[in-house]
Amino acid sequence: AEVGDRQDIGRGESTLMARLNACSRVIRDTAAGEEANGVNGESAAHGTSDISGKGGGGSSGGAFSLVLLDELGGGTDPHAGYALSRAILERLVDNPLVRTVCTTHSPGLKALPFEDDRFRCASVSLDSGNDDDDDEGEGESPNGGGGYKRRPAFELVYGSAGDSYALGAAERTDPTLPPDVLRRAADLLAGDGDDEDDGNNGGGGGGGGNEGGDRRREK
Repeated sequence: AEVGDRQDIGRGESTLMARLNACSRVIRDTAAGEEANGVNGESAAHGTSDISGKGGGGSSGGAFSLVLLDELGGGTDPHAGYALSRAILERLVDNPLVRTVCTTHSPGLKALPFEDDRFRCASVSLDSGNDDDDDEGEGESPNGGGGYKRRPAFELVYGSAGDSYALGAAERTDPTLPPDVLRRAADLLAGDGDDEDDGNNGGGGGGGGNEGGDRRREK
């Protein structure tokens, strides 16, 4: 399991290096399990799934390894992060003893299931609406949304990549971000700012994070 930020300044490990080191260990350990079980890439014997997060469960006779990767694709240049992350996922999916669950905001990785049928996608549903009777929801949104709040609906929508709605999250900070900062971010995301867009188009539908239907989905 690779969850959270494990950077270590003392060891010279950035967020990216810590994540890559963890992924490298996962690949090594699951490959060892594949070799130990003599899997030829076509089928695997059913066994007890390993969810210990220690990365060595694949070596148990016939056991599957469950790999959990959080926020894959971040911590570096978005294009390089996408390339590295896709290569890692493709390596893991080639191992029939491995089942992988990966969360990401990377547009490229979110599109992967639509390019490679070995992958599936799902998004987390968020209920959203105007909370006029809630102090936290009062006030006009700098993005024109009228004080939207979103709460987890605790359901997955399969086959949908979803959007990230970063601006919507930015409106819920504590302490609150200055309205002019939020407006500036919204302008830049919409392409109305003075600066060129250097955000790798990663915002996707985030600019519309405060407008739309009653239910939103976040990858």
